Formats: sequence, structure tokens, C-alpha cells
Amino acid sequence: MSNHSFLGPFIGHTTKDSTKIWIHNPERETLWLSLAKKGTEEILRVQKFVFKEENLFSDCVELKNLEPETVYEYRIWQDERRTQSFDLQGLNAEDLFFKTLPNQKDKGENDRVDFLIMSCHDPDYAKSENEGYRVWSALPQILEENKGSDYCVRFALLGGDQVYADKWRTKIEKAGSPEEREKIYLEVYRHYWSNISYRKILCRLPSYLMWDDHEIMDGWGSSIEFFNKEKTDFNEKAKDLFSAADKAFAYMQAIRNPTDSLTVKNGVKSHDFCFTVGRCGFVMADLRSNRNLFADGKDGKKGVLWKPEQLDSIKEWVEGRVGSIDTLFFVTPVVMAHGDPVAEGLLMKAWNFFYKTPVINKYAKKFLKRIHLGDIRDDIRDSWEAEANAAETDNILNFLFSLQNEKNINTVVLSGDIHTAGYASIYSSSAQHESRSVIPHIVSSPVGSKPFPWILEAFYRSLSKIVKLGTQNKYTAQVSHHHSHRNVVVCSVRIRDNGRRQFLKVKFYLEDFPEPQIVIFDLIDSSHKENINWSPAGRG
Repeated sequence: MSNHSFLGPFIGHTTKDSTKIWIHNPERETLWLSLAKKGTEEILRVQKFVFKEENLFSDCVELKNLEPETVYEYRIWQDERRTQSFDLQGLNAEDLFFKTLPNQKDKGENDRVDFLIMSCHDPDYAKSENEGYRVWSALPQILEENKGSDYCVRFALLGGDQVYADKWRTKIEKAGSPEEREKIYLEVYRHYWSNISYRKILCRLPSYLMWDDHEIMDGWGSSIEFFNKEKTDFNEKAKDLFSAADKAFAYMQAIRNPTDSLTVKNGVKSHDFCFTVGRCGFVMADLRSNRNLFADGKDGKKGVLWKPEQLDSIKEWVEGRVGSIDTLFFVTPVVMAHGDPVAEGLLMKAWNFFYKTPVINKYAKKFLKRIHLGDIRDDIRDSWEAEANAAETDNILNFLFSLQNEKNINTVVLSGDIHTAGYASIYSSSAQHESRSVIPHIVSSPVGSKPFPWILEAFYRSLSKIVKLGTQNKYTAQVSHHHSHRNVVVCSVRIRDNGRRQFLKVKFYLEDFPEPQIVIFDLIDSSHKENINWSPAGRG
């Protein structure tokens, strides 16, 4: 794979009058950026990047006072006077541009917001670099197909596992200092982000990023190996590992996101953030900073997915925007509905048996390695549908369904993680939610990693007609078809007839398929919960 020390420039949080541009460069103390409107030569401003070791040689400049719905070009220079351009190692001048957002429409006006969602970027399984980055190579065509005179894909949501630190675990754990561990995590980022097809997209398309376990280590917070013998706390080796991973995420990813969008109380630390585009709100939930398999959770059960203060801060943010947003996208790095909890409980028992039986263990591991499938026990524990997370699932669904029924805000769940793309519908049987009892659940994964084996996905679908969610017996999900192909998803919110009709068009771009798979959700007049009672199948 391509691997060089310089990364970027990547576009971050963008509004109608501002944008962020990020660069990582351990070989220089400074670089300079110049900005001009596309097609003009007038330099509007020049800004400086400063690369410091304590900031992991990363810097992010924010360009303000820009004009709405305007394409800007930028250049990177070695000096303030712009006499020497900087070698961007494969990027050309025509690659370096971005577009600001339009002015927000008033409620009731027709509008359209298009964006990408993707997750799980580990192309190393492929036989060649070109094969590993095929989806990234196809993205320019995908963006062009979704571009018109008055619309385009505005930004990308990168929903977790942008890098995979697992292969460096031994090296990280042997490191003798925090600084050495941080340097190894930087190796991880350079390995996954150096490819030119990857960089050609993110140097022009604004991106919003949330981490999942692989930015830290596979199964972080959900796997027993990270805890001490008493299971009362993380072990010291795990704490050191998390500290380095957290700093790397902060300076390589989170620095590009909106800052200070949330106020999390009681000293709780997390990377959650929110932002708006048009009349859409986006919540990016951090489900790793406070994940703890053995912490005291709700109702006396063990296991914490995230802290209550995180959800409280999100509620406060949304409450402050009632009336200015029509649709809220809740972006969770792990799925809310994929497999039936009973079936997954049986899989957990089977996996435990395999791993505890030496003879079977030996051959099982060889088989799983051959089909690129690891230990799935922590993945099952990760999801919202897991038994340990059921009470927290109630909390978030109570909130989302109350927005639809009490605040008249459409809600949609977006996720990744499971290496298979698809969709489900989440239903509420509560009388309080009767008027709007359905929430769409969209999954986009993987963009670069090995897809989930189709035969196992077929097994999941055969067992999982209905997925029960939570503890209150009022939430279920019906999982529709999932695709075992690498992919990206384009979501398009359409507001028509002066706000009376609102749709979500979802286009699944699957590797090797010339046409996308398309699903359209009616966000206002969603079907009610029909609940057909099928008679038992007879025999004979």
C-alpha cells in the first residue's frame, strides 16, 4: 500500500460561510494556504499551518466570511509569499476545491440535501492496492452522477473504523512511552490514508468523522481482554493504549468536526457532536469513549454503551433547534437492528464452545481466517440490540419516536460496522407513537474492508424476521435485504409541495454493480404499524 508521511489536505466542517482544511506533516514546521474563487486569480486570503509535535504534527485552519453556494479553489505553498508550491504527492491543482453550503431555506420551502455515508475502511485484505481502493476510485463517477444544476453531494459521513489499529497491537503494547505509542498510531493513519484515490475525494468533499473500536483496538470496551482480573476496571496496558488512540483521533479526525457543538455535563468526556445542513440535523454519537462491558448500567445490569450525560447533551441541542430542522439523522457507529437477540445468544454460546475446546479452536480459527471473519462475540455485544444494551436502546428510541410524534421532526437512524449494507424499519407499538410509528434504519458498510460472507448473511436473514429491541416490549425492527458487497450510500432528502411531502431517497452503490439499488422512504406519511398475524405453518 502507498505510505508517506504527509496526509491531506482534507476538507472538514463546512457551512454557508466557512470551512475547515486539515493537513498532517511531520517533515515541516509550516505550510501556507491561498484561497480564490474558482475561475479567478484574485487571492482572497493566505493562512498558515503550524505543525507541532504535541499536536501530532497536524493542524486545521478555518476559513471564515465566505460566500454561500460558492466554489473556491485553494493551493498549498512552502512560503507565505507563494513563490514555492508544495508537492502534494499526487494531487493536482484541479483536485483542490470545495463548495460552501447554500443559505438555509425557511420552513415550508422546497429543498434538497444530498450526502454520502460510509464506514469500515480496511483494504489490506485485497491482493493489490488498486483492488483495495476500488470503491474510492469509483467515487468521482458516483459524485458526478448525483450532481445537477442546483444540487450535488454536499458532504460525507465517515461512520467509524476509518483505520484498523489491530495489526499494530503488539507493537503498541510493547512501546515504552506515550510518545512512542502515539507515533505508532500515526503509522496506522498514514498506512490507510496515503492512497491517492482516497485523498482525491477528501481534498474536495467535506467530511464528518466518528470513531469506532478499530481506531482504538478491535472490540474496545466490549472484549474481556481489556479488563483487569477483578473486572472492575480497564487494565493498565489498555489504559495506555486508549490514551494514545484518543489523542490520535482528536488530532487526525475530530479536529475537522464542529467544535463545542455540545456541552456534556459532570465532567464526562466524549467526541459526540451535532451540526445542521439546510433543515436537516445530524447527531454523530460517540459509542467508544465510555464503552465499558463491566461498568454498572441501568436496572442493576452490567455494561455501559455510553453515558447518560451524552444523550442529555444531544437532547438539549435538538430542543434548541425545534422549528428549524425537519429531519434528524441519528448516526451510530454500531447497528440498532441486524440479528435476532435470541439467535445471536446461541451464536455467542457456540463461539464460547469453539474457543474453549482446543481441538475445535485450532481448525475453527483457520476456517474463520480463510473467510476473513474474526471473533464476532464483541461485535454482538457492541450492538444496540444486545441484551446488555437493551435499556439504553429504550432511552434512545423513546427520544427519537417522541421527536416524530411530539415535535414533528422526522427521524432516521444511520449506521455502519457490520460489513453488509442494507436497511430495516424500526417500529413502535406504543399508543403514544401511533400516528408516526416507523423509523428508517440505513446501514452502509464496508467501503474498503472484506464484506460479511453472504452465506452467513443469509443465515442471519433466515433467523431474523423480527428483531426485538429494548426491554419495554414496544420496539421491534423488521430487517430487509442486506448486500454482502463493498459499498457507499448516497442519501437524498427531498422536501416538496411546500413541505407537505418529504422523502428520503437512498442509493446503495455496490461494488461491481453498474446501477445503484434504490429505496425511497416517505418521511411524513410512513405506513402505520400493520402487524399481520400469520397462522402457524402446518405439516403434511
